[in-house]
Amino acid sequence: MSCLILFGDKVDGSLYSSDEKDFIHRFGLSLGPYIENAKLLQGFEKKVEERTFALKKALNETKAKEEEITHINEMIQTINSTLNLNVILSSFEHALHTIFDFNQIGIFLISDSDNRLYMNNYAGSENSTLLVVHL
Repeated sequence: MSCLILFGDKVDGSLYSSDEKDFIHRFGLSLGPYIENAKLLQGFEKKVEERTFALKKALNETKAKEEEITHINEMIQTINSTLNLNVILSSFEHALHTIFDFNQIGIFLISDSDNRLYMNNYAGSENSTLLVVHL
């Protein structure tokens, strides 16, 4: 059963005739499919909304990743176009700030003579955690 229709007394107080009862019965039977279709449509609309939300979320995540890749490509182009470590550090700092939140960045170089790391250049607050990027 998908629907229950209740009728009260007729306005004039008379009883329902058998023709009226048959009409009401046929009317009730014809309503069933429409009610079921409406339920199915509501369920379908809810699924469409959920899928649309999921697709929008995935699109936003894809756009964010695309922006990250664009920044990284810009940074790589800058690094490939200069030998100036200040320009490289500035480019790194700008590009990585679009992806991460940090207070300091540094460039360490390996000494050919003793094979040790030495800080060559850094930017940011001195009293913070250093983000180390090996080149």
